[in-house]
Amino acid sequence: MPIIGHQITKILGKRGEPEKNLKINANVELKDVRKHDVFIAGDKKPSLDFEFEFTIKYGETAGGININGILFYTGDKAELDKLDKMWKKDKKLEPDMVIGVLNRAMELGYIESIPLSERLRLPPPMRLPHFVKEENQKK
Repeated sequence: MPIIGHQITKILGKRGEPEKNLKINANVELKDVRKHDVFIAGDKKPSLDFEFEFTIKYGETAGGININGILFYTGDKAELDKLDKMWKKDKKLEPDMVIGVLNRAMELGYIESIPLSERLRLPPPMRLPHFVKEENQKK
């Protein structure tokens, strides 16, 4: 059952007071699951909407970023009904299922938050790759 799309619904960013020894914490949380029908190639298909919130906290006062969104997930109607009932009962899903959803929500959160952190003049929320010079190159 694939994730077929997403929508970012809210982006908030705030820069506060600078801090020494800044710790950056990121978190993603599933907020809600709702049944929803989508039209794919002219056919009505059952789907679930997974609402998520991605949060980055820069220390105690240095700032923060919040990204809210929805992941659109489709598949077999019986499986979707089972997931919907699990969520309504315990606000939990099967670990194998929720890992894929949370990973995609986290990817989207980081993709949106990196340029926002730059605009706010905050450090990027994750270590970005850099080229380094090799000292002992073989010739």
